[in-house]
Amino acid sequence: MFDRINRSSDLSSIANYARSSPARGGGGGLSAAEIYKINQLDSVRKIGALGLASSSSDISAQTLAKRFSNSSEVKISVAARTQSSLAEFKTQLQDLNQRSNPLKVQSTQPELINAKSIQGGKLQSEVSIEVKQLAQSQQVQTRNFTPTEAEIGTGKLLIQRASLTEGAAQVQNDGAVTINITSQNNTLAGIAQAINASDATIRAEVVRDSAGSRLSLTGKLTGQEQGFLIKAQDDDGNDSDDAGLSALNFDPRNKQVASRVAQDAKLTIDARDVTSAINRFEDKTSNLQLELVGAGSATLSTERDVGALTKNFSELVERYNQVRGALQQNVADSAASKARSLLSDSVANLSVGKGLSLLVSSDIGLSRDSAGKLYVNEARLSQQVLAQPESVNELFNLMNEKLSTQVSSTISPQANFANVLRSLRGAAGSEPNSNVSSLLQSPGAKFSLPLNSRAAAGVL
Repeated sequence: MFDRINRSSDLSSIANYARSSPARGGGGGLSAAEIYKINQLDSVRKIGALGLASSSSDISAQTLAKRFSNSSEVKISVAARTQSSLAEFKTQLQDLNQRSNPLKVQSTQPELINAKSIQGGKLQSEVSIEVKQLAQSQQVQTRNFTPTEAEIGTGKLLIQRASLTEGAAQVQNDGAVTINITSQNNTLAGIAQAINASDATIRAEVVRDSAGSRLSLTGKLTGQEQGFLIKAQDDDGNDSDDAGLSALNFDPRNKQVASRVAQDAKLTIDARDVTSAINRFEDKTSNLQLELVGAGSATLSTERDVGALTKNFSELVERYNQVRGALQQNVADSAASKARSLLSDSVANLSVGKGLSLLVSSDIGLSRDSAGKLYVNEARLSQQVLAQPESVNELFNLMNEKLSTQVSSTISPQANFANVLRSLRGAAGSEPNSNVSSLLQSPGAKFSLPLNSRAAAGVL
């Protein structure tokens, strides 16, 4: 019977047929519980498996409204609009949280060291930095070749990554690249083109001057472990002479010297030794993103970015009013009214600090009208940001945190699932006489309602 249900596009006709059939005890009909299941499946089929599986971010209330026509389906569409509005607000709060605690960093020597605060960094005292050396990549130049040596040779070039020190090399087992050199590409230009077209992290170019032409090989990556060796497998039978492809060999263990050695950046941050394979990196201890330009010393100081803080606070109020307005439009959905009330409670009577350092929301010009819409007095907000930026920043974080906690709780998977069951019961027009969870995973149907928040968001 359920196979037939699965193939049918109109489950309501099957339900009508089943009602007119004798009960199972007297013949081939269905029980009341099975008829109820058919009614439920018909409701789910009207929504569609794709609709049920859609998340709140990729399904719109307008799309649902066009798809549905009867009253039970419209109720699901309105509830989906509520869920979508809350999910979008949650994303906006997360974005604002990433931009919270904005700081500006000043450097006494910006020509040597530039810096900015890591997102979420804390205000701190001065930081002293001494750059001893910059990170750099390896560079090797071959000997000069005369015009009579236009064709270098044929064979293979093996390029291996290695950590190089004076007279020694620690070869890396990964990243070896073999390049074939034939009579079609055995000139300096052809070899450079073959290297650049390979997976080797090396950039090759031909350098020409009065002394002749040579190949310049430069690593694309900085850091001590990004050095490289070049080993030729020469078709002339000798891989170690200075003729043919073997003229391109490079190995510091053979007393060859690079024109530039691959090395890490080395510096001290408040007497703490730090190394980095790149010149632009984050130092978690100091909450700074550093860009090293040259060797030398500098002092960094941080201060609250009052402009960014003012902008973030105003945007938080704007986003709150947007979601509140969207929820207020869903007059047919009781969940929207409840969510609006809970969000309103979250931003009521906010305060940070104690005693003389107490700062309340009204101090920054935050107020609401009789309908509950929030307003912020830009002039008072700017005054407080300049006078006590740390307290205002703390108040912003508190407001964002309370709203985020409330939104996450409102659209939790558990709350969504309970609403899904209520919606399905309402669509059937009667209370169930059997377990609805068995309906959601009916073995005879090719569609199901996964018990997760994505499915729930699709029908709410």
